[in-house]
Amino acid sequence: MGRDEGDTAPLFSVRAERSRGAASSAAEKHRLRSAWPLDCARGEREEAEAIIAAARVCVGARFRLHGRAPGTGLDCVGLAALAYAGRLKGAVPSGYALRGGDPEAVAARIDALGLARGDGRRPGDLLLLVSGPFQLHLAIRTERGFVHADAGLRRVVETPGEPRWPLAAAWRASDSSSPNPLP
Repeated sequence: MGRDEGDTAPLFSVRAERSRGAASSAAEKHRLRSAWPLDCARGEREEAEAIIAAARVCVGARFRLHGRAPGTGLDCVGLAALAYAGRLKGAVPSGYALRGGDPEAVAARIDALGLARGDGRRPGDLLLLVSGPFQLHLAIRTERGFVHADAGLRRVVETPGEPRWPLAAAWRASDSSSPNPLP
C-alpha cells in the first residue's frame, strides 16, 4: 500500500490493542458479542463477519477516487465492492462525481445489485450516508463503529461509534425476510 512521503504515523497500532490487559480484553469480547442482535441467525452472522473482515483488511489503504484495489487506493465504492465481493449481482459503478449524488438514485442502483434492505444497525450492514450537501458516502458497519474510505484523512479507516452523517439507506448481504436473499 502506498504511503505519502513524510507520513510517519502508523496505519494501526497492535501494541495499543495488546496493552489493554486480560480483564479489559474479556470485557471487550463481551461488548463485541452483545453488539450482535439476538435475531441474527448464525449464517447471517458468519456472512457479516466475513464482510467486516474483508473491509478491515483494507484499513490503511490510501484514498483514491474511483480506486478499486487496496494497493493503489480505494474510495468508498471500491471498499464496499471489495467487502461485498461475490455477493453483488451486476457491475459496480464507476466514473461518478465526488459530489452531486441523489440518494434515491444511488439507493436504486444498490438495490439492483441484489442486496437486502436493512436498518443499518447490524454489523456488516452497508450504509449509505449523506456526508454533505449533494454528497453521499458508503461505509461498512462493524461491531465497534464503521469502516470507510475517508477522503479527509486520505485513507481507509475504522471509526469508532456512530457515523456523524445522517443515514439515507442501508443493506445487508442476506436477510431471511428478503424476497431475494443471496445464496
